[in-house]
Amino acid sequence: MNKKEFWSNLSWVLNERRYGSIEEFVIPSDIPTFLLYNTNDLCLNEEQFNALMESIGSTEKLYIAQNDSDKIYEFDFPMSYNDYQSLDLFSMTYLSSTQFDWIVVIDENLESGIGVLATKNEIIDKFLSRYKNGVRDIQNLIAFHYRDASRNPHSMDNLIKILSLWNGKDIM
Repeated sequence: MNKKEFWSNLSWVLNERRYGSIEEFVIPSDIPTFLLYNTNDLCLNEEQFNALMESIGSTEKLYIAQNDSDKIYEFDFPMSYNDYQSLDLFSMTYLSSTQFDWIVVIDENLESGIGVLATKNEIIDKFLSRYKNGVRDIQNLIAFHYRDASRNPHSMDNLIKILSLWNGKDIM
């Protein structure tokens, strides 16, 4: 698969556009999403990754692409966390399947990284039933921006932009 095909297949959420940061994203309001924080820089952390692999069901392959690379990694499902974490990821990262019915976007613009899962409600429900740290993650995201506001005047604006990506499940 080439990069143009990859972006085209994800046009339902990306509008065939590459974004420079997660704060630039505009996800249609009818697409359910969930925020993922703290990621392991440009990778999901192990709990997030395992919950995602269990939630997406069987699929033929997984794709991983980046903004600043023409290479698209292709892995058979299920992918191991060790294989995933060993990739040389250096810019905003996108994970999806051959069906392109879900996407995870991860940006390393915070102290570790932040991601957004965009898909249908069923996959988010499965993900949340397996990943028990959603409330803590959102609390940590808000706390980070609150602490950061003393040195970064745009921190609260960025928090509002990031929270606006959350089109879905109430986890509280």
